[in-house]
Amino acid sequence: MEYSDVIADNILAARHMFKLIHTADWHLGHKLDKFDRTHEHEHFFDWLLTHIQEHEIDGILICGDLFDSSNPSIQAMKLFFDFILQAKQYCPNIVITAGNHDSAARLDAFRSLLHALGIYIIGSIPDNLNDCILPLYNRNQELSAYVVAVPYIRPMDLPPPPVLENGNQSQQRIISGISDIYSKLLASTVSQQSYSRVPIIVTGHLFMVGSQQTSESERPIQLEVGNIQGIPVDIFSKDVDYVALGHLHRSQRISYSCPIYYSGSPLILSFAETDYVHQVLEVQFHEDGKQPVIIPVPVPVLVKMYDISGSFDRICELLNDLAIQYPLFQADEARVRVTITEHEPKTGIKGQILDSVKDSRINILGIRIQGNNHCFSTQQETENRQLVDLSPIDVFRSMYYEKYPQSELPNELQQAFLEILESATQILESM
Repeated sequence: MEYSDVIADNILAARHMFKLIHTADWHLGHKLDKFDRTHEHEHFFDWLLTHIQEHEIDGILICGDLFDSSNPSIQAMKLFFDFILQAKQYCPNIVITAGNHDSAARLDAFRSLLHALGIYIIGSIPDNLNDCILPLYNRNQELSAYVVAVPYIRPMDLPPPPVLENGNQSQQRIISGISDIYSKLLASTVSQQSYSRVPIIVTGHLFMVGSQQTSESERPIQLEVGNIQGIPVDIFSKDVDYVALGHLHRSQRISYSCPIYYSGSPLILSFAETDYVHQVLEVQFHEDGKQPVIIPVPVPVLVKMYDISGSFDRICELLNDLAIQYPLFQADEARVRVTITEHEPKTGIKGQILDSVKDSRINILGIRIQGNNHCFSTQQETENRQLVDLSPIDVFRSMYYEKYPQSELPNELQQAFLEILESATQILESM
């Protein structure tokens, strides 16, 4: 047996269990209809702090979309900084990477300050790729893992397109560019390991092949345009022990030789997300050095959300039952979206629906009728769909199809728009 192997085995035997929390897609500052989510985020942070303390968590990985917009409110930023500063008191390692909703430049502006406090934050791909490779230590100051902390990869982080490029070439260039970034980082990480066989953890804010996108609130990532269905899993090498992803709001595992997980969002961000549990993931690396144990940890729900559908009579029955569960004198509340399936139009439906819950803690956020051309919604919900749920590329596509309804949007035109948008965003963020 080689001397280095003996040292490695002794280090592995001496190492204690190392526990991480993997979370993403907080979307601080998010509003659902007219309802602010600050109180719900505060409730989530209080719960997470308690979990970190009680379970002696060694590290937190926050994998993008910290904020709901690139220009978050002061209140949203205060929530974020209050939490990470409190969490650092109980947790030795905090690693934060940007998502497609975040301003990379804004997060990078805090890098030096937070690093001085022992908190790592990476908004954009740094000029020196090795700045993405972060050692993590347990509570006994033993090297316990390396994190390859990769934020959302923007078009400007990739090789520029040639003058002429068709759709297939664009796809291949994007995939190859992303793969090259990960390959270089992983090769450098493996070389840094020396004889210390500690786990290698990789982060990303990506849409992967084999993932399930289910939410109407998940805006397309720019790198998915040009008919790219997802990034292939083989961008991660066999040396990786865990891949922590953000972007999709449903927690899920992607099938591959190493564990690849989306943590999902801790809060329900749209009515399309009411049919599954929202959670964080606890990732445990045990002394035996085998694959980590992944433990889903459901997040307690502060405000219940219901997406109900059926005939008008059935809807009235369901709302009457809910009104009994949420009377005015109690603190609990619920938010409801109603879809009525009626083939014959009826007058006064909206008023009757709203009247049925007026003496309760039920908030109706939308009333829709399927089966004919009539559709109601609250005014604020309509405004939100226009201003929030549509990304710039969605608006661009709509304008193109309105002008040229018989043709497909050319990939090169779409790519040019995204590059201009990215440049304009960077200029605005730097002002």
